[in-house]
Formats: sequence, C-alpha cells, structure tokens
Amino acid sequence: MKKSVVSSIALLSLGLLLAGCGSSSADKSDNAGKSAKTTQAGKTSSSKKDDREITNGPLLKVGQWSNDEDMGKITLTKITAPENTVAKDGPVEFKIKDVKLFKAEPKTKAQRSYDNDYFSTNGVTNPFYYVQIQFNAKNTSANEVQVNGVKSLVTSTGQQISQGQYLNDESVGETLAANANSDYVVQALIKTEDQSKIDKFTINFDSVANTDTYEDIGTAQPLELPFK
Repeated sequence: MKKSVVSSIALLSLGLLLAGCGSSSADKSDNAGKSAKTTQAGKTSSSKKDDREITNGPLLKVGQWSNDEDMGKITLTKITAPENTVAKDGPVEFKIKDVKLFKAEPKTKAQRSYDNDYFSTNGVTNPFYYVQIQFNAKNTSANEVQVNGVKSLVTSTGQQISQGQYLNDESVGETLAANANSDYVVQALIKTEDQSKIDKFTINFDSVANTDTYEDIGTAQPLELPFK
C-alpha cells in the first residue's frame, strides 16, 4: 500500500514538472515571435530619402530642392540655357550661362528676416519666387576695368526690378584684370502671381568704367532672354 501511494505521488510530481517545462518553452517561443515582429515593423516604418533632395552642389533639374540654412527650402521650378546670348559693353562681353526660377519657403523668422534683407524689401511672402541669372564677364582689353552689374531686369509681364530693391547682384563694383573673365550671379525677387506667366526676361547691364578715372567706357544694349 505504501509503495502504491509513493508511486502515485512520484508520477504526479513528474507530470507537474513536465507541464511547467512545456509552459516555459511556449513563453519563450511567444516572446521570440514578438521581438521579431517589432524589429520588422521598425524597418518598414523607416522613412525613405527623397531622391530630389540635393545636399551638396547646385540644383540642375526641375523638382530638385535643398534646405538652405539662410533662406529656407529652395526648389528649382524652371531652367533654361539660352544660346548665343552675349551683350557687349565697351571692352567687356557679358555671356549668359543659364536662367533659373526658384521657389523659396522660409521656415523660421530668422530666415524670413534674411530673405527680406537679401532682396532689400520687407514684403517677402511664404512661399516667394526669385529668378537667378548666371553670367560670365570677359574683359577683352589690355587694361583693368570695373563692371557695375545689372542695372535692371524686366519680365515679360511688365515688372521692372532694379538695383536697390528686389535685386541682389554680386558683380556690382567688381574689377576685371586685363584679358580676364569671371562668373557672377544676379538674383531678383519676382511677383508670385507672375511666376507661371513669364516667358522672357530683358536684362540691362550697367556701364563699364576704367579703374583710373572711373569714367564710363561702354554702354551695353538690352539683352532678351527667352524663358519658355
């Protein structure tokens, strides 16, 4: 009788032990499954990089954009490279390299303030649009000369943008050594409502002067830039 009771107790203990081991194994299997799902979900939810974002270098294709620390988000909306567009101003030849239209979206007050200062205004909107013209100035003479940049820019919609307001020109007051040339950029704020209507720009370069007496030695004719 005692042996029968002892055997029953032993069998009962063994059954409980096996049940406990089975439960522990099941818990580990469930946890492993949850961990794998979490990792996979993390991979799926990761954001993809926009191929149109340019982090280094110029914007060359429509739709490309970059985050400019000073101005905000800049997107290229249109670009042309006019051929045979050369204006002669005395001994200096101005050759247009490309014309670009940008959409700018300032994200902070500091960027909005910078944009207003940059274009000599206090009315920059969000977004706003500006045109950028890159050109080369070549001095064909044996003497140093001073270039005075773009006097004005006129859009096909009738807006005139002049030095002193809405226009930023890095070539103003620059000197060119004899037989030297240099690339410059001029940027001008345009009316938001006109940005999709403009199909031509007329650029008027200011007079070139010698660096001895600063007398004008040339006057360029207006240059038309198709923008279609």
